[in-house]
Amino acid sequence: MNTERFYCHLYGTLIHILLSTMIAFQCRYYLYQKHRLEGSEYKCIDNAKMPSLNQKDIPLSLS
Repeated sequence: MNTERFYCHLYGTLIHILLSTMIAFQCRYYLYQKHRLEGSEYKCIDNAKMPSLNQKDIPLSLS
């Protein structure tokens, strides 16, 4: 494998991890600020993915 290609793949993977972590933190922070609930990163991201017209429509199945 070409070293430049390896470094490009490694750099892309690191950017993906960094962005995922930042988005997960923001989702958890928003959930805590709005509803005073703490949830895992995965469940917070799943709740953020759901399209909702009203905040009352968001199911909070975090247990």
